[in-house]
Amino acid sequence: MRDRKGIILIAFDLPTETSENRSDYRKFRSYLIKNGYIMFQESIYYKIIKNTLNSSKEIREVSVNSPRDGNIIALPLTINELYKIRTIKGKGFDMEELTEDVFFY
Repeated sequence: MRDRKGIILIAFDLPTETSENRSDYRKFRSYLIKNGYIMFQESIYYKIIKNTLNSSKEIREVSVNSPRDGNIIALPLTINELYKIRTIKGKGFDMEELTEDVFFY
């Protein structure tokens, strides 16, 4: 089977009204950073993975460490799918840097 290197994109919208919410937000964000996720935007993080076909384990780990309130999505993307992303405005993915990291991971 062909190796499908890529990334997992995690996007979240967590409540911050109460001190417990803010604590949950900080813990979740710390979990992501500690486990190799890189901030793309304020509530969008990505992690380079060796094989998107086995990404369900990584997504399950994020799920276990997620707060009970809020919205969190996980989107595994292959290198080919990343090349299809179009930046409308601002800084997009630096594909040269990203693909170099993925291929020499």
